[in-house]
Amino acid sequence: MTRPCVDQPCDRDNKGRIRCSFHRSRHTRGQPAHGPTRRRPHKLESWDVEKRTGTCRVCGPVHIVGNFSKVNPGYKCGRSVVNGTLISKYKITIEQYEEILAKQNGVCRLCHQEETRVDNRYGAQARLAVDHDHSCCPGETSCGNCVRGLLCHSCNTGIGKLGDDPARLRAAADYLEEFRE
Repeated sequence: MTRPCVDQPCDRDNKGRIRCSFHRSRHTRGQPAHGPTRRRPHKLESWDVEKRTGTCRVCGPVHIVGNFSKVNPGYKCGRSVVNGTLISKYKITIEQYEEILAKQNGVCRLCHQEETRVDNRYGAQARLAVDHDHSCCPGETSCGNCVRGLLCHSCNTGIGKLGDDPARLRAAADYLEEFRE
């Protein structure tokens, strides 16, 4: 015997429970039984797939990211995606990232060059990488307090391969200077 879900008006089968699976998941997440499932403030109002640009109703003109398939497109505001990544990995917002970038005049902190690498996923110029102190936070994530600056891909991987060790970096510089003369 099937009973209807207690959240009315709902005619889904509750499979012997009080709520159906849809309303049970909403109840566990603390969401109201009825209404929108989630807000999407960064909705794209228009986009150009060839140029991979669009207009977000919050951010204005942005690069778009997502699934570029013609069958099932899933375009997103690139700025909101980047902000989510910065917060989850480095505990900084996109505004803090842009503040650091402005202090560095938009270039790498080490080589003072712009990033030249193109992000193949999005077809746009890659952003400078967030460099953080690995002695404070080992791994790819950061507490947000140990962010040192923004580096280009080459400088970031270079110091990473040398283990963020100043002695090894000095030895590498000495080695290069020895053979330059």
